[in-house]
Amino acid sequence: MRSGLVAWRSGLVALAIWVGGLAIGVGGLAIWVGGLAGLVARRSGLIRWWLIRWYRFLPICLLFSSGVVVVTA
Repeated sequence: MRSGLVAWRSGLVALAIWVGGLAIGVGGLAIWVGGLAGLVARRSGLIRWWLIRWYRFLPICLLFSSGVVVVTA
């Protein structure tokens, strides 16, 4: 009985190690894809374009959120 319990527990440990390795592999892939996407965004000017759009829109958002401009329908 004890040897079966030990074997079962060691099987669970092996499974946990395998799942952990799989998670690390997926995390590494996500980091690699994220880095590649960041490189493409920087090279294409996408980040600059997004920042320009955001800073044009920001004053309008601040006016609405501060209550200076109130829209009534």
